[in-house]
Amino acid sequence: MLELVDEKNKDYYYKRMKKMSVLNEFYSRGFDVASIYDDSIVDPVVLSDMQHKFDAMTVDDIILNFDSQLTQIKEKFTMSGDMEQNLAGDGLDELIASFEINPDMGLPFPSAKLTTIFKGMMLGKLIVVSAPSGQGKTRVQGEISARTAVGEYYDLIKCRWVNTGMHEPVLYISIELKLDELQTIWVSTISGVPEHHILDGKCTKEEKERVTKAKELIKKANLYFVSISDYDVEDIENIVKKYYQLYGVRYVFFDYLSSSLKIMAEAAKKTRMGGLREDQILYMFATRLKELCNRLKIFMWTSTQLSGDWKNVKEADQQLLRGAKAMADKFDGGAVLLPVRESDKPVIAAHIAKGFELEPTHVLHI
Repeated sequence: MLELVDEKNKDYYYKRMKKMSVLNEFYSRGFDVASIYDDSIVDPVVLSDMQHKFDAMTVDDIILNFDSQLTQIKEKFTMSGDMEQNLAGDGLDELIASFEINPDMGLPFPSAKLTTIFKGMMLGKLIVVSAPSGQGKTRVQGEISARTAVGEYYDLIKCRWVNTGMHEPVLYISIELKLDELQTIWVSTISGVPEHHILDGKCTKEEKERVTKAKELIKKANLYFVSISDYDVEDIENIVKKYYQLYGVRYVFFDYLSSSLKIMAEAAKKTRMGGLREDQILYMFATRLKELCNRLKIFMWTSTQLSGDWKNVKEADQQLLRGAKAMADKFDGGAVLLPVRESDKPVIAAHIAKGFELEPTHVLHI
């Protein structure tokens, strides 16, 4: 029999036997191998075509075929439900045509400049404004949240009440403030009456009338407030989900992005690592908030603290963020709020010379 062996075909038969062994192994484990080798085929043309394709395959090709089947099953049952797979051109005609009817813009901010820069309060976006302690982060959030939920406010320039038509359900989550501390900011925003007049109980008769109307407008608004001091990321997510589902909230203001003991414990438990640095924890926090914005299609505005050397820097950017500069990678829009510095004064003077009546106390570095 050895005399009949053709040495030139030895390698071919060895590889074929190995491939058949691999197929038999998969078959014994319940896999359907007919797509690769079907011994029930009797049509000589179809059989020849199958044999040709089988001869061209390697063992790795066969294993990869079944790996692909397993991957499809994993994608269906175990991978993230947020994953989408498409061709680049899927729905492209409809997408471009939709912008002619509904331009890609969100609700306007109280500031027309911010609306232009950030394209409004776009759903699915996370905006973060960072500032030193006591420099107005809360006041900015208070104004924007109130004006989004309350469709009317007193315009100090026009000296009359203005109807904006915006009556959106809004959620304000605070880790520092109590309700009464924010209520006076909201009343001041809507009435145009300085907050210190309200707090000192020294409003004029005309200011009292505006405050009274502002109170009634706020009472009718879908403006929700939650105060929580000890929290982790899951707590914040659950609060947002609750108000999204029960009250249709799509605009969320979270006053302060910072770490806490509960967040550190949560991070250690989920990563199975102790001693995570604050920057790592805050980066994880920002990532989860951004994922939440995408998943629920909500707009979120939050704030962070600045590092101590903000007074000495030339450029006010993400390098000033305290604890986690990498957080900025997760923001759709960011800004640094600082009091006017010497380097800002020439620019401000030039604008005032062009007719701006009010000299600013702070600068927002986008």
